[in-house]
Amino acid sequence: MSTKISIISAMILIANITAASAADIAAARVMPAKPEFKWSGPYIGVETGVPISRFTHKSDSTANIEERLGHPSRVPMLGLYAGYNFELPKHFIFGIDANIDRYSSKVLRIIPDSLYMIYKETAVASARARLGLAQGRFMPYVAAGLSVLRAVDFAASQRLGINSGEKAMHNFTGWNLGTGIDYAATRNLLLRADYRFNTTLINDSYYMYKPDVFLRGAATNRGVKSHQIRVGAAYKF
Repeated sequence: MSTKISIISAMILIANITAASAADIAAARVMPAKPEFKWSGPYIGVETGVPISRFTHKSDSTANIEERLGHPSRVPMLGLYAGYNFELPKHFIFGIDANIDRYSSKVLRIIPDSLYMIYKETAVASARARLGLAQGRFMPYVAAGLSVLRAVDFAASQRLGINSGEKAMHNFTGWNLGTGIDYAATRNLLLRADYRFNTTLINDSYYMYKPDVFLRGAATNRGVKSHQIRVGAAYKF
């Protein structure tokens, strides 16, 4: 009788140990879920990229002056960007984003009779609204907004590079449209790849230079269209 009791007790003990082990294994397999990344909040960062621009020019001048236009040189830009994200239902993210970039891109505008007009882009700034879709730590987005391009014109004599003294600063205003993706490398580090199309326009008057004579041009319609590719890194607060 005692033998049967011992066997039964041993079986109960083995069953309890087995059940406890199974419970421990099940508990070990159920890992706590990582908290979902929060995109909401402000951020500020640095960026670099390359503008690929096309300068256009139309003149109402009665002097019958035609220009052969070129592409501005493609040089890297460097600047700052900042913004704020708001989380919406269904993982949508709405944001406000602004940037300013400095660079120096020149194009030679050749006028008949060996005259030169130098066009130089110096900076670009924009403010955009963004709509993204959070996919964990990735957020693809589309964006659109306003752009301001800072540029300078100055005339040169027949010897290229001799400044005639006439210089004009311009702010070209327009709009931009683009897309990109943000990646949350850590809780506070956001990496970005961004493409943007800018188109800007200005209506103004300009000066042309001949040796010892300045000719004031008539009203002009000038614009810049550019494809801009940027990468950046931002600190998220």
